[in-house]
Amino acid sequence: MKIVVKKHVPLVFYIPNRLLYSRPVAAIIVSAIQKEGIAIDREQLTPLLRQCSAIFRQRRGLTFVEVHAKDGTYVKITL
Repeated sequence: MKIVVKKHVPLVFYIPNRLLYSRPVAAIIVSAIQKEGIAIDREQLTPLLRQCSAIFRQRRGLTFVEVHAKDGTYVKITL
């Protein structure tokens, strides 16, 4: 994942995709989903992680967010 922030000086952050679909991150997502009242089991984590991995491999370069603010700030988040 690549995060680009441009205001006065452009900043670029790279986050490994593997980190995004790791077990700890998936556990945090599952707990957040369960707080909303949606039932999901820990056994469903492995198929969920596999699907996320496949999507990330197939959709490289996919833009999640691209924002131009009035003050000149530009933010772009891509896979």
